[in-house]
Amino acid sequence: MEAKKLKYKKLFLILSVALLVSYIILFISIWPEIHNVFNKIESYFAILIILFRIVIFGSFTLFLLRKWFKQEAIYTSDAYFLFALFFIILIVGKGVDLLISLIYLGELYNPIYMLIFFKIRYMIITINAIPLLYLGLEVLMNIFDIYIKKISKLQFNLVKISIVSVFFLFNSILILNSPNLEDILGILPIITTLTMVGIIILFALMYKIKRLSQAHGLIISLGFLFIIFSHMLRPSLTIDFNIYMLISAEMIDQLLYIIIFIGFIKKPPYIK
Repeated sequence: MEAKKLKYKKLFLILSVALLVSYIILFISIWPEIHNVFNKIESYFAILIILFRIVIFGSFTLFLLRKWFKQEAIYTSDAYFLFALFFIILIVGKGVDLLISLIYLGELYNPIYMLIFFKIRYMIITINAIPLLYLGLEVLMNIFDIYIKKISKLQFNLVKISIVSVFFLFNSILILNSPNLEDILGILPIITTLTMVGIIILFALMYKIKRLSQAHGLIISLGFLFIIFSHMLRPSLTIDFNIYMLISAEMIDQLLYIIIFIGFIKKPPYIK
């Protein structure tokens, strides 16, 4: 098992370095178009607030991975691993948010440019939900297996993979077939609301039937419920890219993700 843990630690290190190098290359490639943004004080505020959130998410990830590695046996279906993966994908998404902000501030408002980056961002949002969806299905399928009908391990995995694949394909088709910026921006409420409603139901159900021991499903459900309301308010806060409204929206989001993180690490009362 120690050899397996070492293998995963090396894999995370390689992926972290690869991600960092990818962003550096991307920033260098668009530098001629965005270098003028550093003449504006708003640019520094936008960069600092997003980097601040990346650091916070990175801290959450390291904490969860440490708890995962401290276990005697580690599995990729374990809650701590899936929660850490959720924050890793959030970090990737915030990196794209930073690029979008720099392009906008650099007055490089090319609709094609922005459409590509928004499609990438929304694909990341879709992928971000998969670890939590997988965990919820893992618990629900176990309940089905115990109380309703025994199924083989192959059937068990096939059902989970099928549901996750349908979810991913449905969202991907919506995103990739959006022909313009107006359409892609209209898709965000659909994607985030439907996805988060599913997560809320799954974690609330796991809390109610007392089947999740490593996290507090009710806190997680409430956190995502608040995020739905936050996303409804976000367009009005970020209109015309007012830097102070942008900071307010980012800080509200960060507070809600802290609540979700607390849910990830807090044991539910039925465990006591």
